[in-house]
Amino acid sequence: MNYIKTLEKISEDRGARLIKYEDFLNGIVAHLETAKFKGEENGDRKDWIATADIIKMIYEFKRELYTNEGA
Repeated sequence: MNYIKTLEKISEDRGARLIKYEDFLNGIVAHLETAKFKGEENGDRKDWIATADIIKMIYEFKRELYTNEGA
């Protein structure tokens, strides 16, 4: 019985981490969908992205993954 409870806890923890990661990735998508990246009404392109912003977000995500690895 103890083994089953341990597996349930592991499953619950991993599920919570997946939700956290999904929220983080949704934040990146929301950032990319802001006016900062939309075109101008006069047709000028404004959809160039600040790669430094995205790289920073990805490194934050990777750091979170590796910090909790094996948890």
